Amino acid sequence: MTMTEFITKVNEFKGYRAEYSKENNRVFIFKEGEPFTICKIFLERKAKYMLFTTELPSELFNLIADYSISDNRKEL
Repeated sequence: MTMTEFITKVNEFKGYRAEYSKENNRVFIFKEGEPFTICKIFLERKAKYMLFTTELPSELFNLIADYSISDNRKEL
């Protein structure tokens, strides 16, 4: 799944949105009403890191997990 496809799928979850930061090479996920990023996916080199600051719906968590281990991750 490409990054664009991933961001589109995250944005389909009511109350959540994903944004890619080319400057930081990270995907940020926000939850409506939360003042901070709830998930950061670090895309540095081949390393894949995720930082969560709140619980997520299981479907959204699974989508993030599937994307983070995908070999097809591409920048926008």
